[in-house]
Amino acid sequence: MKRLLGILSVLLVLVFLIAIVAFAKMELILSYMLTDKFKTKVVVEDLTFSPMNQIKAEAISIRNPEAYSSPYALQLDTLEIQADYQNYLKEVIYIDTIEIRNITLSVEYLNNVTNWEALMNQLDSSEEGDSNSYAVIRELTFRNLKITIIGKDGKLKSQTIPTLTLTNIKTKGGELTRRLTQAILTQLIFNIKNMINIPLKMGQDLLNAPVDTTWDGIKSLNPFNK
Repeated sequence: MKRLLGILSVLLVLVFLIAIVAFAKMELILSYMLTDKFKTKVVVEDLTFSPMNQIKAEAISIRNPEAYSSPYALQLDTLEIQADYQNYLKEVIYIDTIEIRNITLSVEYLNNVTNWEALMNQLDSSEEGDSNSYAVIRELTFRNLKITIIGKDGKLKSQTIPTLTLTNIKTKGGELTRRLTQAILTQLIFNIKNMINIPLKMGQDLLNAPVDTTWDGIKSLNPFNK
C-alpha cells in the first residue's frame, strides 16, 4: 500500500509540474494551434490570465502565405478578452468585450485572389466536426487600425481607422479558439470590404445575424476610390 501511495504521489507531482509548464507556455501552445489552422506561421509572443477575468495576448502576427510578397497579413500589439472564466465552461459563452489595439492589416492580390481569401479558406478547412457550443461577443473594438493594400495594379494604398466597434456578434458552433478567430477576422474584413473592394466569399453564414457597427463617423467613407 505504501508503495502504491508513493507511486501515486510521484504521479500527482508530475501532473502538477506538467500543468505548470503547460500554463507557462500557453502562448507557444496557442501559436502552434493557430499555425496549424492557418497553415502559415502565427506567433503569439505573450499570453496572460489575470485574476480580474481578463485574458491578454500581446504581439500577435500572422504571416502571409508563401506566394504573397508582403511578409505579414496581420500584426497587432494587444488583444484583451474580458469575460467571467466560468463562462468558458458553458455551452453558450458570453464574452463582455474584446479590444484589439494597434493593428496593421495587409491585403494583397495574387491572380485575383487576396491573401485573406487564402488564409480564411485554410481556417474554414480546419473545421473538425460540429458543436452546439458557440460564443456571443457583446462588444468587439479595434483601435488604431491601419489597412495597407497592394492592389491588382501593384500600387500601395493605406488608410488608418481610429476606432471600429461592433456589438452582439454570434460565432458559429465549434472549437472556441478557431471560432473566435474566424468571427473577429470575418467581421473586420466584412466591415472594411467596401473600402478595400475585396470579394467576400468566406464566412457568409457568420454574417447573417445583425451586428451593430460604430465607425467614429467614417462608416460610409471609401478613401481608396478617390
